[in-house]
Amino acid sequence: MKQLEDVSETASKQFSNENTMKKMKEEWKPLEFTCTIPTGKDNLILSGEAVEAIQTVLDDHIIKT
Repeated sequence: MKQLEDVSETASKQFSNENTMKKMKEEWKPLEFTCTIPTGKDNLILSGEAVEAIQTVLDDHIIKT
């Protein structure tokens, strides 16, 4: 009986983790990151709004994981 409970608990946790990962992936899909090219440079820089969006989602996902 104990072994079945252990397997069941592990499977439940795995299922929960997989669902959480799916939700996290879905949260990234609608985000759009806009970049600017500084004058005289070859690099791209994320705009302020994009940085805020990335930071917000990352902070939330760090807490979830």
